[in-house]
Formats: sequence, C-alpha cells, structure tokens
Amino acid sequence: MADYGILNKHAQNALEWINEVRDRGRFQDQEVGLAILRAVLHQLRDNLPLIEAIHFSAQLPVFVRGIFFEGWKPPRIPSKQRKAESFLEYVRRKLLPWNEIEPEKADWQH
Repeated sequence: MADYGILNKHAQNALEWINEVRDRGRFQDQEVGLAILRAVLHQLRDNLPLIEAIHFSAQLPVFVRGIFFEGWKPPRIPSKQRKAESFLEYVRRKLLPWNEIEPEKADWQH
C-alpha cells in the first residue's frame, strides 16, 4: 500500500500558500487565492531570465512550483515589462473572471 503522507504534506503546504493570499486580500474563496497566486507567479516567471526563473522556482514548495511552471513555454528572451503598472495589468487580465478583485490586493506586503 502506498504512503500518501508526503503528498498530503505537500498539498497542505500549497493550501497554506493559497489561504495566505486569500486571507491577506480578505477574500472568502480559496479559488480566488489560487487565481491570484497563479497570476502573480506566472507574471514573475515570464519576467525572469530562464536561469533565474529556475533558481527562483527551486525555493518554492513542490505544488506551488507546479503552479509556477504550469503552461510555461520558456521564451528565448524574458519579457521587458519592468513597471508595476504592466505587472498589475497582466494580473488584472488574469483575474477578469473575478471582476471585483483589484490586482493591487495581490500585493500582500502592504
């Protein structure tokens, strides 16, 4: 019989990240927390040089790393978007299904 303990541990760790995003943004739904986490991770990923993206991902929990790489087609040259407005516009487009969410709430450092 397989031991699923390690998978449960990694799943719990990912849920902690999702819940942290959800709670800091004061949202009710885990789905919103996941959408925000995904949008921010994908924007970071697409703006980092390939090697830096790989090194960054190594610091992420296993399932969160999966979100980071989800659907990724590594570009030869990273995006040149370096302004906060461009970053937030990308996040805004990704969060269109949840129109009531302001992308600035994804910046949970404030």
